[in-house]
Amino acid sequence: MRSGQKAISQKTNKKMNGSYKMDRSICKKRVKTVIVEHLCVEPELVKEKATFEGDLDADSLDIVDLLLALEEEFDIELNESLVKSIVTVKDVIDHIQRETK
Repeated sequence: MRSGQKAISQKTNKKMNGSYKMDRSICKKRVKTVIVEHLCVEPELVKEKATFEGDLDADSLDIVDLLLALEEEFDIELNESLVKSIVTVKDVIDHIQRETK
């Protein structure tokens, strides 16, 4: 994670039950930025319903690389077995929100 980014991300999280939960709109923006940068797609294509293989033309290797970038962005660990369960952008956002509780 970039210097100072963790402090910024904690400011944008809401405290819930003694831990921080990331605001969905902020999570969505950050996920979209990573997707645009790593898959080289136009921002307009990155919608929650967009599928990685169909709409964003990503293969399983692209998705693994994307998961690694998301791990760094959100300072979390994602299991590579998620590759099969992640079909849409919404799937990624939902999973990151569960991991950042």
